[in-house]
Order: sequence, then structure tokens, then C-alpha cells
Amino acid sequence: MDSSGSIAPRVLVMLLILAAALMGVSGYLEVSRSSVRRSADREARKTRLYTEAMTVVARLSDDPTPESDWAGDPVQEYCTTGEHDGIRVKITDISSRLNLNYIRKNLLEKTAFSSLLKPGVTAAELQQFRVDSGLSPTLEPYMAFFRESARPYCTTYGWANINLTDEFVLRSLYASLSGSAYGAQAFHTRIQSLLTEKRILLDEEYATYLGEDAARVFPVINTEPWFNIHFVDPYILGELVAYPEYAIENPARKTARLLELRRYAEMSRADIAAALGVSERHTLLQYIGTTTAFWDVTATLQDERCTLIVARLPYNPTDFSHGLHAQPQFRVIERRFEP
Repeated sequence: MDSSGSIAPRVLVMLLILAAALMGVSGYLEVSRSSVRRSADREARKTRLYTEAMTVVARLSDDPTPESDWAGDPVQEYCTTGEHDGIRVKITDISSRLNLNYIRKNLLEKTAFSSLLKPGVTAAELQQFRVDSGLSPTLEPYMAFFRESARPYCTTYGWANINLTDEFVLRSLYASLSGSAYGAQAFHTRIQSLLTEKRILLDEEYATYLGEDAARVFPVINTEPWFNIHFVDPYILGELVAYPEYAIENPARKTARLLELRRYAEMSRADIAAALGVSERHTLLQYIGTTTAFWDVTATLQDERCTLIVARLPYNPTDFSHGLHAQPQFRVIERRFEP
């Protein structure tokens, strides 16, 4: 202070600067505390979402009828009975669609699926693209070949059924799984033999026919049907049943019958064959089965979402210690949080 008892100007300025600095520190600390609280709250919500999504996965494993997945299963009912602690859950079959990584060109050429391609694009070009560029985990690279309207009918999630998958894709998969280009070529020759003979490799023949190769390529290459009759789109089902080479009588009527049956009951392989009027060894029963290979499980809380991609592991035809119809196993292969 000066002699009159007032604060000197220089001291006053310093005090004001100090006060401002203290206020800044206080504000910074409050912002930091708020940020920490928001981060903690977000992590808590993510944990709640993930836990609820995993509850759905557990219910998949508890299916009392594991040989068939349909809309009346307990897990489906759980997902449609409202919110669970404020969280909405949804489960979607994402493998009962046309797998653009695996589909053979003749299925695109000899059915109305050809209309899904962009004008001027051929199935042979798609096949060559996969040979040159390899397979894709997403649909995006393939949309250069397909109309945007085709997207809901397509997927890249699925197992490579040895009886349905493009021969060059099978060769590529073998090379990736075994690390042997020589072995891949030999494997390709065996696949060509199956095609020439128009032979369908059944579960019980898989291990014998492939020998040591079976252990190298399983579970990616197997004999699991691609489409679950309970969830496959009617358009896809209708085109498969009407495929000219199968010569199914009255395909439209039989497709309608299958769609009617699935509304009211969980179907079996025998039910599908009977409705089609074919043997259970028919190629159509390689396409059309009763289980789902890949699920999208989504848990949503307000504008936040946790998505799990869940794979059902195929039954191992090389191991009969538990039978071909043991309780299925599921694995979470992707986990995403949004936003």
C-alpha cells in the first residue's frame, strides 16, 4: 500500500492477473472433471450395452432346438419383448443372403439374379475380379459390379460350402489357409472333379474325400447350407427353387408352400425336402438349411449402439466324438460401438 492506505497500481494489476489465473485454473479443473465424468459415463453405458448384447449371444447358445433357428426361438422372443433396462436389442441373420465372395457365376447367369448386376457387367467379370483382387470383408468393392438396390440381398459373411463356392475362390482359400500354392492347385483339381461329376459332397463324406486337407481348410470350407429357410428373403428362395438345372415342378407354388410353413413352425431338413418333393441329398438342400451361420446382434441405448457379429461354428465332420448335432458353439468375431 502507499502512504494513503490504497493499493499501488502495480500491485493491483498483479492481483487482478493472479485472480484471473486462479479462475482459469478453476475453470480448467471443472472442465477436466466434467470431461472425466462424461468419459466414465460413456464407458459405463458401453459396458451396459456390451453386457446386454452378450446376453443375447448366451441365449443363442441356450436354444432348446439347436438344429433349427427360427422366429419363434426364445432368443428372438427376448429381442422383441420391449426394452431391457432401457436397452433395445435386435438380432438379424446376415448370412442368409447371396455371398459375393463365394457365389458361382452360373447362379448369376442362369437366374434373375443377373438383374442385380449393373448394366453391361457380367458374372465372369466378377469372378475375375475376385481372382485378381482377393476376397473382401465388406460389400463395398463389389458394388462396382452390382446395383445399389442389390445390397439388401447380398453379404460377405458366411462359410464356404465346398459344393456351392466358386472353384477359384476355393483354391484361393486353400492357399491362404495352408500356405501352400502347390497344395492349392491340387485341391483345385479335386474340386474340378466334383464339378465334372456333378457330385455333392455330404457331411459324412467330407473327411474321407479330402483326407489330410480336411483339417487344413475346416471350418472355413465345409458342407453347411448357406441359407436358413426361416430367414432367407422370398426373392432369393424363389430364384433358387426355380433354378433351371434343378427342374423342380411348379417352383412358384413350392416356394409359396415353404414360406407358409416357416410362418407357423420350426422346419427340419426333412420338412424342406418334402415340401420341394426332392431327396435330402438334392443340391437345393446344400443351399437351403435350417440354421444361421452369422448373426448381427445390436444393443441400443438412446443414440449409442453396440454391435456384435457372431459366428456359429460349423459342426466338424472330421470329429464324430460328439456327433454332428451337438450343441452349437458361437464366437464373437467383431465388436463395434457407435457413435
